[in-house]
Order: sequence, then structure tokens, then C-alpha cells
Amino acid sequence: MKNRAAIVSAALALLIAPAFVSAGIFFEKEPFTSWGFSPGYKTGDKLYFIANYALRRRAKGIAAFPDGGIPKTIFAKTIFAKTYFCSFDTVENKLDILAHLGDERLPGGISGGVVYPTVKFNLKKGVFYAVYRIKKHSNTGPDTYGMFSWDMEKRRLVKIQTELQESFFEEHFGRGEAEPEMLAHYKMYRLVKEIPLEEWGLPTVLDYCKKSDSAYVKDLILLRGDHSYRRFVIDKLGGELSADGIRDILEKMEKRKNKLKSYQKLKYELGCKETREALEGLLKNK
Repeated sequence: MKNRAAIVSAALALLIAPAFVSAGIFFEKEPFTSWGFSPGYKTGDKLYFIANYALRRRAKGIAAFPDGGIPKTIFAKTIFAKTYFCSFDTVENKLDILAHLGDERLPGGISGGVVYPTVKFNLKKGVFYAVYRIKKHSNTGPDTYGMFSWDMEKRRLVKIQTELQESFFEEHFGRGEAEPEMLAHYKMYRLVKEIPLEEWGLPTVLDYCKKSDSAYVKDLILLRGDHSYRRFVIDKLGGELSADGIRDILEKMEKRKNKLKSYQKLKYELGCKETREALEGLLKNK
């Protein structure tokens, strides 16, 4: 009977969870950051690439059943997402956002925590051609692609309409086209990851999670949010925290760790490493 009750409970959870999930009830308040980078197309000193930035909320409670849950973008609207076509000057270390492509998070594989969207590039007579996957379908239909051309001299983007996609692909990415020289997506990410969000014109996680300073301090101790969230919290509080205030946070983190046991203690210790190092670095400058 116990097994039957457990099965019934699990089935009910799966039935009612989507309704609550879509309503946004079972999601953590603290957003987490997701970056996506295509490989970079090399030409001269410049790299051309597609970048995707998204802020999402993780499932919690019943919405996380049975294995951690699916981030909110699967069930409901993304909090924020932008996709850009960009260039990066490797000599001047300068980012140039060439065009806004859309407001969706791109699908793709994940390596080292960074998504790499499915993208194809080609360059002919001063015109850049690109195909990138917008949506990935399983058994419900074909994948959806975005296609565009970019005139490098006129700095003009032309999006390709759906009915022209097949001929566009055949003309610019068909057989006989040589594979261009590309910089791997993770190397592309390393090149531009230190560029401030202000230069991208993008919001931070804190723009979508307003709290009091004391609540932010509690988030640091409880390790709420991801590393990016806690880094922005530390940056925000940095000028206001005294040396004693920072020491107090570090002491409370140590006490919390010591109250935990076995796996949870190890998980907390590993999870707080970057946060502790950032706080200790801030303390040295006080």
C-alpha cells in the first residue's frame, strides 16, 4: 500500500506541477545567468560570432520533482534574453555589437557551463552569411533556424524569410563550400567573458532581484543564487561593508559549514569557495 500511495503521489505531483510552474509559484527568486557563444569566424584581426545572454529562475519544491527540475525558460517566459551578432577585435580587445537577432535563449550543447548554439558561417565578397538554430524539437517537428546576411561594408543586416531558407542554405552552405577557420566556442567565451555587462548593454541578475542589504548578506551565507549572482551582490555591498562586516559574514559562513554533515558539508564548502575568495579579496582592500 505504501508503494502504491507513493506512486499516486508522484503522479499527482507531475500532473499539478506544470500548472504551478507556469504560474511562477515554485521558482527561486534569485535568477541565474546563462551565456551562449557560437564559435568565432576568423577574418583578419576580427572574430565574428553569435552571443546569447539569458536570466532564468530555477525550479524548487514540487516543481523540481523528481531530479532537480527544469529551469523556468522551459515552462514559462524567460526573465530576460537577448541574441546578438557581434565582432571582436583581437588587437584592440574591442567588442562591437553589430545586430540584435532576437529575444530567445538559443538551444545547444553545454561545455564548461557555457551553451554553444548550432551555427554555420560563411563569408563571400564582403557579405557574411549565417545560419543558427533558434528552437530544437524532439518528436514534435523539425528544428527552427534563423538565417541572415550581413554586408560588412554597409553594416546592414538582412534576415531571411522562412520560405527562402532552403534556397539560402543550399546557395551558401551546400556541398563544395570550404569549412572556414573558426575559434572554438569556449575560447570565444574566454576572450570576451571579462567585458562588463554595461558594454553589452545588458542587465544584471540584481536588476531582477531587488532586496535589502541584510537580505543580500543572508543570500551570501546561505549560498543562494549562482556564482554570478553572489559576485554581483558582493560588488553591490562592497563599498558599504566594513572590515568587521566582512569578517562577520565569513565567520557565519564557517559556522554554517561546520553545522552541516558529510555530503552537505562538502557541497557547501565547494560551493562557497569563490564567494569566500571574493569576500577575502574585498577584506584586503579595507
